[in-house]
Amino acid sequence: MTVARLARNTVRSLYGSRYAHQEQAGYFRELGSVTSSIAAIEAGAENTGSSEKPIFVFSAGWRSGSTLLQRLLMSGNDTLIWGEAYDRACIIQRLTETVFAHSETWPDREYLRQPTSLHRLSSKWVANLYPPRAALKLGYRALLENMFVVPAREVGARRWGFKEVRLGVNEAEFLHWLFPNARFLFIYRNPFDAYQSYKNFQPAKNWYVRWPDKTAFTTAKFAKHWRELASDFVKNASNVDGMLVKYEDLIDGRVNLDVLADYCELDIDKSILEVRLGGMNKAGCGVSSLTGIERLIISRCTAPTACQLGYLAG
Repeated sequence: MTVARLARNTVRSLYGSRYAHQEQAGYFRELGSVTSSIAAIEAGAENTGSSEKPIFVFSAGWRSGSTLLQRLLMSGNDTLIWGEAYDRACIIQRLTETVFAHSETWPDREYLRQPTSLHRLSSKWVANLYPPRAALKLGYRALLENMFVVPAREVGARRWGFKEVRLGVNEAEFLHWLFPNARFLFIYRNPFDAYQSYKNFQPAKNWYVRWPDKTAFTTAKFAKHWRELASDFVKNASNVDGMLVKYEDLIDGRVNLDVLADYCELDIDKSILEVRLGGMNKAGCGVSSLTGIERLIISRCTAPTACQLGYLAG
C-alpha cells in the first residue's frame, strides 16, 4: 500500500469520506420547509383527510394566558383541551422533525415500491422496503388520535385539542396537514409581565423549552423563547388560517368572544374571564418586581418583535 493511499484511508477512518461530507452539506442547503416536505410526502399519495375539528392553543411561552384561553374553550362543557401533555417527551416537536427528511429525492422510489404478494418475497432484495407514504400520514394521525381523541371521547367530549407553550408554526403546519379542519389560536403577552409572572410563580425558574437540553433558567433564555414564538406567530399564523390573540385585549374585554366562538365553532361562557385560578406564588414568597438588569435583558432579547407588538418604544 502506497503512503498516499495509507494516508487517505487513515483520514477516511477518522473523519469519513469527502463524498459523505459533501453530500451532507448538500442536504443542509436543500433542507426545505414543513410545507415542501409535506408536499413531497403527498405527491402521488391517496388523499387521507380527517373530519376531526381539533382546537390547538399555541402560546408565546409561559404565563401568557394560554390556560385562561384553554378554560374558555372548555366552558361549553363539550370540549376537552389537554394541557401541555407529556411536555418532556416533546412529542409534537419530534414528530414534526421527522417530516423534514422527506423530499423529491428521498426516499428512493424503489424503496416505496409496494409488494404485490408475499410469495417469494424472501428471495428478493428487501433491505430497504418502506410502507407507502400514505401509511406514514395515517400512522401519525393514529398516534395522536389514540393519545388525545379516544380519552376525550370517553369522558363525553365532542371536540378536543391541546394547549402548548413551546410550539411554533412548523408544528402547526404539521398538525394542519393531519387535521385540515383544525383551528389554531396563537396567544401572546407583554414579555415583561410574562417574565415577572414566571419569576414569582416559579422562583426556581427550572422550566424547559425542550427537555432536557434547552432551558428557560435565565431571563435571556425566557425572553428569547418569547421572541422566537411571538415573531413566528405574527409572521406565519396565516399559514394555517390561525387567529392571533393578545392577552391584554382578552382580559380587558377587547377580544370579541363571539368572533372567537364562531372561529372555533363553540359555545363560550364569558364569565370564565372573571374567575382567576392558579395565579398564586408556588413557593409562598412575596411578589417581586423586575430588576433593572432584567428589564434591560428582556428589552434587548425581545426586540424588534416587542416593538412591533407595542410592548417597547421603537
